[in-house]
Amino acid sequence: MYQLKLHKNLTTEKWSVNPFYKKILMIGNEVNRLKNAIQNKQAEDEILSCVERALELTDLTISCETRKSFLRELLRWRELFGAYYLTKNIEREKLENLYSSLLLMSPEAFNMLAE
Repeated sequence: MYQLKLHKNLTTEKWSVNPFYKKILMIGNEVNRLKNAIQNKQAEDEILSCVERALELTDLTISCETRKSFLRELLRWRELFGAYYLTKNIEREKLENLYSSLLLMSPEAFNMLAE
């Protein structure tokens, strides 16, 4: 995993105090920004920034996750998210599926957005 430090004041120690559902919601927020950037046909560098921020938050979450089942799911999601971007095949439906699968990792996060 790489260290971009796009979230300059965010460390693993600070990130680890957040409950899992908040971490998932923050990653989801970056995925939503990506969806909007693609929909609004923003510049490639803005789209890349959204991807990098989502990956950075995912990496922080992975680095402080101790439950193996969640860790496995997060690593798989990260792999699929990275592959989605690298294919340059920006299909909204695939991104929606990635977003949904992320939220389903945390029932609290999913329920908060379903209300």
